[in-house]
Amino acid sequence: MECRKLYYSILMVLFEKCASAPHVSKALRTQLLRGLGDPSESIRHTVVEFWYGKNRLPSNTFQRLDQIVKNMYDPQAEDTFLTYATYMLLDPTKKSSDYTEPIFADSLPNAKFSDNYSSIDTSWRNTSVMTPLFVHTQQSQPQVMRTQATLGDDELRATQSTFEFSMTMDGGAPGIRTQLGGTSNSSSALLFKNPLAQDGIMAPSLFADAPNQKYRRLQYRGFKTDSMIQANRFKRAHDVKVQNLAQATLDKETARTRSVSMIRKYRAGDLPDIQIPYADILKPLQRLAELDVEICRMLFSKLVMGLMTQADSQIDTEEEAISFKDGLIGGFKTLLERSTVLYTPFIGSILRICHDYGEADISSELISRVSIRSSNQHLGIILLEKQIQYSDPRERPNKRQKTGGSGFHDLKRKNWVDLATVYKSIDEKDVFKSIYESKVATTEFTSAAIAAEVVGDYDGAVKIYFDGITKHFANEIHVDDVEQSIWAHGRLECLEYLADWGYLEANMMSDLEQNPQDIWTDDYQDPYLHYFLTSYIKLFDGKREEEMLEPWTADSPNPLFAFIDEAMSHTAHRHVLVTQYQSELAIAAIIRKDFKQASHYVRKSYERFLSKWSNLHPLSEKPRLHELANLQQIVEMEEFLGSMDEALRAAPTDPLGSLLTRWERRYPGKTTDTMITWNNIVEDRRLMVQRLEEALPYSRKQEAMVSNHQIRNFLQMSAASRDQGNFYVASNCINAMKHLSAPKYDIYQSQLKLSLSKAAVELDRTAKVDTMIETVASYEEYSRRARDLDPVQTVGLKLLGSRSYGILYDLIAESKKVKKEDEDQDDKSVYNHLRASEWAQQLLRSHGGGVDMLQELQKRGFECLEVAASVKAGEHMTKKLRLTTANYCDKILRHHENQDENGDTTMTDRDLAVYAQLLIRDTLLSMRDEEMGATELFPRLLQVIEIYPSTQKSFTDLVSSFPGYWTFVCWIPQMVAILDKPTGICVMPILKKIAKQYPNALYYPLTISAENYTFERDSAGERRRAEFVRLRQEIASPLKEDFIFELRRLTNPEHLLKDWLEQTLVLFPNKAKNADQIMTLYQDLRRLMLDTSDSRIGVIAKGFASRMGSKMDSLCGKTGQKLTTMSNKDFNNNIIKLVRGEIQNVRDLPKKSDAELLKSYSPWLSGFQALDYPNESIDIPGQYTGASPPTQVATIQRFDQRLLVMSSIRKPKRLSILGSDEKEHLFLVKGGEDLRLDQRVQQLFSLMNDLMLKDPQCSQQNISVGTYKVIPMSGSLGILEWVDNTKPLRHCVEGELPNKDGWRRAQEQHSRFVASFKGEMNGYHELFKHGTRDKVVKHMENLHSYFREDLLRQSIVRLAASPEAFLMLRSEFAKSLAAVNICSYILGIGDRHLENFLVNLSTGCLIPIDFGHAFGSATEALPVPELAPFRLTRQLEAFLNPLGSKGLLEHPMVCIMKALQSKRDVILNTMDIFVKEPLLDWRKHAINQAKEQKKRGGDMASFEIDEESVAPPAWYLQQKMGIARKKLEGYNPAHLTAAELNLGHANKGFLSSLVKTTLGDKHFNERARQGKVCTSVQAQVECLIDMATDLDILGRAWIGWMPWV
Repeated sequence: MECRKLYYSILMVLFEKCASAPHVSKALRTQLLRGLGDPSESIRHTVVEFWYGKNRLPSNTFQRLDQIVKNMYDPQAEDTFLTYATYMLLDPTKKSSDYTEPIFADSLPNAKFSDNYSSIDTSWRNTSVMTPLFVHTQQSQPQVMRTQATLGDDELRATQSTFEFSMTMDGGAPGIRTQLGGTSNSSSALLFKNPLAQDGIMAPSLFADAPNQKYRRLQYRGFKTDSMIQANRFKRAHDVKVQNLAQATLDKETARTRSVSMIRKYRAGDLPDIQIPYADILKPLQRLAELDVEICRMLFSKLVMGLMTQADSQIDTEEEAISFKDGLIGGFKTLLERSTVLYTPFIGSILRICHDYGEADISSELISRVSIRSSNQHLGIILLEKQIQYSDPRERPNKRQKTGGSGFHDLKRKNWVDLATVYKSIDEKDVFKSIYESKVATTEFTSAAIAAEVVGDYDGAVKIYFDGITKHFANEIHVDDVEQSIWAHGRLECLEYLADWGYLEANMMSDLEQNPQDIWTDDYQDPYLHYFLTSYIKLFDGKREEEMLEPWTADSPNPLFAFIDEAMSHTAHRHVLVTQYQSELAIAAIIRKDFKQASHYVRKSYERFLSKWSNLHPLSEKPRLHELANLQQIVEMEEFLGSMDEALRAAPTDPLGSLLTRWERRYPGKTTDTMITWNNIVEDRRLMVQRLEEALPYSRKQEAMVSNHQIRNFLQMSAASRDQGNFYVASNCINAMKHLSAPKYDIYQSQLKLSLSKAAVELDRTAKVDTMIETVASYEEYSRRARDLDPVQTVGLKLLGSRSYGILYDLIAESKKVKKEDEDQDDKSVYNHLRASEWAQQLLRSHGGGVDMLQELQKRGFECLEVAASVKAGEHMTKKLRLTTANYCDKILRHHENQDENGDTTMTDRDLAVYAQLLIRDTLLSMRDEEMGATELFPRLLQVIEIYPSTQKSFTDLVSSFPGYWTFVCWIPQMVAILDKPTGICVMPILKKIAKQYPNALYYPLTISAENYTFERDSAGERRRAEFVRLRQEIASPLKEDFIFELRRLTNPEHLLKDWLEQTLVLFPNKAKNADQIMTLYQDLRRLMLDTSDSRIGVIAKGFASRMGSKMDSLCGKTGQKLTTMSNKDFNNNIIKLVRGEIQNVRDLPKKSDAELLKSYSPWLSGFQALDYPNESIDIPGQYTGASPPTQVATIQRFDQRLLVMSSIRKPKRLSILGSDEKEHLFLVKGGEDLRLDQRVQQLFSLMNDLMLKDPQCSQQNISVGTYKVIPMSGSLGILEWVDNTKPLRHCVEGELPNKDGWRRAQEQHSRFVASFKGEMNGYHELFKHGTRDKVVKHMENLHSYFREDLLRQSIVRLAASPEAFLMLRSEFAKSLAAVNICSYILGIGDRHLENFLVNLSTGCLIPIDFGHAFGSATEALPVPELAPFRLTRQLEAFLNPLGSKGLLEHPMVCIMKALQSKRDVILNTMDIFVKEPLLDWRKHAINQAKEQKKRGGDMASFEIDEESVAPPAWYLQQKMGIARKKLEGYNPAHLTAAELNLGHANKGFLSSLVKTTLGDKHFNERARQGKVCTSVQAQVECLIDMATDLDILGRAWIGWMPWV
């Protein structure tokens, strides 16, 4: 430290004397600025005083800030700028007269709260940086004995004499940097002495030995020892005493160095003392800013923004204030331009200031560059989006584009280009693609190239770029500078992803006109410097000229080294290289065999990584992953240098072997790491192994080991590039393996997998057929020649063969499938193309021309699986084979089942039985082995045993011997739904085992399904009934019966009575037949709420019963007997009149205090204690999901005494259950509703989430639908999991309105608009017929003017603690909205008004709720049919701006739809429960539909209704499933909606007009330009978005839907 003091003293003297020498003065100034960040406080103080001297910094705060920004920045001192700038801004406050004054004028008893208290910004409490400071406070406080006496309830503790500090000053807690992910200095000044030491309390760790020491002293008393032993003992005791004294001295010194002066004194007593001086706030902030750069970044940004805000009131004139602010922003712009280090916190602070200021005139190109290079992409994105959305770009082009032209002519378009570049840098390729397609591209070349890039086809993209450039320079096309620049940079980036270093070097040097020094100009440095260093590093062996390697020589050396050497002689160039390209310099040193220099740069690389990692924002996930990917390269260089050191020292080890062993256990991620990362690792390994080989003596063993290592590297890289769609690299890896004489199986397997991957992404079906024919032919040829394959290789090869035949089988099956007329020709051409191929012709000739190609492919694929099954290849391959076989058999069976009367009939019943048996056996065995994807096939097995009865015994035998049954728990609803069917006996063994192991999981589903069982009257039916009775007795629970019954009492009495009336009305027309049910219903009602003598009835029901009980008993009889003989007239005049006339108009509502008490409804629930029922328990509902074996199941201990009553019509109640797990479980109790539909929707959502999780694209984006638990308990009762920390979407929007006038006026205006058409349904039906598109659209645009479009956006902004957090919330919101949209569309969920969405206030995700309308009932059954497939109205769209639905919504929706369509059979299997156990509401819809068809004169045989059954007819169920299937097969949503309108409104006068609106107009709507079947998933999603956002559709929606919001 003394040396540094002297050093800075000399610098200060020289700085004064050399002021006239600019170059010397600049160098001295740089070092003095760095001195402001010296670790020594005394040195910092000395240097600060130097800068204060001679008026170098003005005393005026505004002028001082201006000088700091403009004159006290140096790129080489950038990492300390924020620290000393913040210090210099805060330090002058000490001279203020207010510094020691209290912040608040009055003490707490006399304080007055400001009216603006609610507007205080408290977002800092949720910031990622501040949260860790206090998160461990309670954990880190020492557990010590208190000296104070125990206080009474009415006493307060006196002012503390011994301060207890929060975690920021607790010596036992981790340092700030440790929590933030950075390094922590154990001697941080934030650490304090332990106050316990001062009180003389021994540390807890010393207590353990105390009893033993005492015991040893007692032992010594009983022994006599000689003088020698006694002397040795005293010597040992003396030595221990000396050591303890030395340790005590050391501890005292350590404690002294760790102690600091107290800087926070304002915490006194139990109440906060608001008489806090400014000093006690400023001093801790100043100290924290010195010690933690992230806090410093936040503080500096807030200080600057605070000063800029105060400038208008503190600076004399408005002109001077504006000049100050503009000058400051100009200064920050200059700092961004001058920065070469691009230190993350420094750049982040400036970008945050520019964002908060809102009027920063900074070029989008500069923002893009510095945000990417400094890993501040999220701030760059939010700033660029703000420029695009709220202001016109004012920047001017600052450099000439080398691709030709004079500059960007469309500045707005340039902003989009720069924004897309930032998105691309964080791997948001879908957003990048959408921006280019919708905002930038003007030619097909750009759109096609970007589309190819996004899917990983860089080879196709670079060809398109070159084609465009060639045509442009040949004057065949003309493009502006924007797209020329895109093509120029795009081709170089694609070549890097292709690892085509020769072409990259040639194109780069062509752009540089063969002059590498041009790289240092502003035009080229970014990104040409990176390309130059990387390409010549990869070409370390030499350049390839016409496929021949031309090694570097002394006459023609690698230009890399001369370039580096020359750059090192130039200060600015050297600074760029050594601060940003340490890894490249390290690998270059390895090429030159300068291993000491390589070690130096490896250390520098580590330092840069640690610095960057610790300073990255916690939400910057992609930049963090990027840094981690680079870390592997650094680690492996360090490992190599260690091995090289061993080799050079001739150590008796095997440095090469141990190094390769380590490397082969570590590879980049196949999907998470790019091909650039993979190539860096593989090529660097090749170089380092080559250098290590040169240092070791040659041996054949070593040569073979190196060769095998390189083969494994290429094998792994080939698989990764194949998964990423980079088939060019995969092909090159295979060629490299051939060159290395890799095993033929490895080469062929890689080739076959590559062909299958190409076929999977090929959209053109003819080209796909060609690829698969070539693949199958290649497989058959290799299979004939393959010899000496081990069992694993044999099975692997046969699995690939079966997959190949299966893909070709699917292509032929689709081509032979009868489709719509506009697709017939295409199908025939594909099939004819297949038959004309050489492979097909050879197949036909070998069978005399009489073979059925489909059957032959089916047979060959199955033979592959049979051969594989006969080989013993180990447990892993056997498990894999089972699931593959099951899926193959399922595909064959489905193809047969889907054939119509004229379809394929070549399969015999015996063949079908074989496939069905294999499907059942292998699926169940895979479920037993817990294979991923096996469980979701179980609903399909329930279909198979019904279609193929011969499989039932096999199914029953297998499930009877199952070791564990928890995997079946998730399918309990599907199994109990068929118990009364012939196949029910097959699932009985499963249900019996579940009843023994998890009886509570079965209780509620079985109870509710049993209400609708109708067993056949034959012997088999009676047997099933007997089995069911035994099963029900097995799980019988009087306690649970009481629990369900008492939950029903939570429904208000008037609603219970209304529900009773509706149920009775259904049975009354046939009262003779239904007499028992009618009586049972009344007895149940009386027990619930009419029997005043029942002590279990609460005061609310008793009050109702005292008024109505006697009347009901007199009319119905206490047992309901009078109802069975009552005439229809009497029933209408007496019962219905009484219920509707008096009971529905409830006058005496319960008091609010009573309505919120549990005992007011159910004294039994209120008094429930689990201890009163020692032999029974009630599990907390919703714990059995089937995802994992149930272990610690929580039971109900008691209920909270208070309820929360909802404001909706039926007044559902929130019930709090206190469980044995010591947690509170909240549920919403809903009576009078059949929640089975909600439960099934949640089950389907959960299944879809699982399918999305298994899809690579969806899982990478973490896409899912928000779900919650739904537990139906009876046909009219259920409970729903209460979702905490959420808010309805409507409240989010309404909460941002200054008043409700606009909201109300919009509703009134829409009502008047609809009513103006007059007629039925308040004018809606006439609106459908006579409302023109122009009139409806104009009306909607008028409604939009009543309030701002960004209300939802502002609501979410309030949840975000920073711009980065807002981007995260918006991203999560968009992904959840995409998932909700697609999943809801497939299930036909309607009634998506604003209160049917919850917003998670922590994550921003949407959670859909209330599924009363599903499977298209909102379109088919409602009098005002819904036409929109989901909700995507103005507020939702505006929230996604400026990217919109095209940028943020469309791509995830496409990914979700693709994932679900690829597994459509799994989804349809699960939907089969709606067929096996249909909802009763569906019968009403079916009857209405049949009536409409009868009025229309339709074929009534197709719409027959069974009057004896309460279930909906089969044709209605198949209709619903058929529409769901078509949605999953890519049908145009407009045509499906039109079909639903035809089914439900066939006889309505508005039908034709509404269908026309639904189908759209080709001039306005994408859906009208598509056929009945969409050309692609992308087109299907575009049609959906088109329908959901079409104002002509939205303007005709029901007023309660609020389509204008």
